[in-house]
Amino acid sequence: TLLMKLLSYSQPKDTGTFIRTHVGRLLQIDNSKIRKDLGMTFMPIKKSILEAIRDMIARGHLSVPEK
Repeated sequence: TLLMKLLSYSQPKDTGTFIRTHVGRLLQIDNSKIRKDLGMTFMPIKKSILEAIRDMIARGHLSVPEK
């Protein structure tokens, strides 16, 4: 990550700042409040990604390579 941080200075200002503040950090998100207060439920990330990919294929935004 040191190399990434050093190379971040060769990027545009905002990009470099983002790299320096986010590289090497673990992103932790807690949705317990929205689940409790609004009663929302979330689908597993794998299912969400697969559904998004299927939708993009159906709408022609992605193509499936032939085998």
